[in-house]
Amino acid sequence: MKRILLVFVLSLVFPVLASAAESSTQDWAGRPVTNWGGFYAGLTFGRAWENTGSNSAFSQAYDHSFDVIDSNRLANRSFQGGVDLGYNFQLFNKMVFGIEGDWIKTNNSDEFCRQTDTFSADCTDNNNGFLSLRSKTDWLSTLRGRMGYAFDDVLLYGTGGVAVSQTDTSIGLTCLANGCGTGFDHQNFTKNFSDLNVGYSIGAGAEWAFAGNWRTRLEYMHYHIGSPSEEVHTFDGTVGDQYSSWKQISNYDVVRVGLNYRFGE
Repeated sequence: MKRILLVFVLSLVFPVLASAAESSTQDWAGRPVTNWGGFYAGLTFGRAWENTGSNSAFSQAYDHSFDVIDSNRLANRSFQGGVDLGYNFQLFNKMVFGIEGDWIKTNNSDEFCRQTDTFSADCTDNNNGFLSLRSKTDWLSTLRGRMGYAFDDVLLYGTGGVAVSQTDTSIGLTCLANGCGTGFDHQNFTKNFSDLNVGYSIGAGAEWAFAGNWRTRLEYMHYHIGSPSEEVHTFDGTVGDQYSSWKQISNYDVVRVGLNYRFGE
């Protein structure tokens, strides 16, 4: 019975949607209007501002009285460029719904150095060593829904969905005068990490149809993406286990322009 009811409902809905899509190239008076429906693909270029909140720590298993936990706000910017691909469905000439995926290459990076205990210094090996932390975002990608309102050849829209980033991170220890923290073993090495991180993205934009099937746009996007806590485990013969860790949560604000081509008539 449920299957019969579902088939009946779909048989009523689909013709209405199909009729709305077919009439999307004409207004109610029969005059031609811009067709936003169908597949499209293109290029995008812009500027990305990254603002990252991070917590880093150096701790020793035997005695936590010298542990130092730092909170840091890091900011940078870079140019970015990439590709997008999507599909729009237009209803009653004005309402446009769609789905879009994109991939952009970026070069946002942060780096700083910090102490290993309460007696050490930032970026200076004053017998207690220091940590060097670096992070670089290689690319950002999203899969988003879009919803907008068309003023003939101008489309205003909002968008939101899942965001993914690929980041390369490193934690380095420089402890050559004595050891790291209150230890005495000389250490000088770097451990590298590479991670895929998941978050969300939201944004809005304006798109203009020109020269037939060509489209250009101005768009703002906000990304909120966390990363796993990276940790380096070392061992000192005097004080035992030592741990260096770094956790980041990144926000990206992107302003970009795009050029797309819509396939079809």
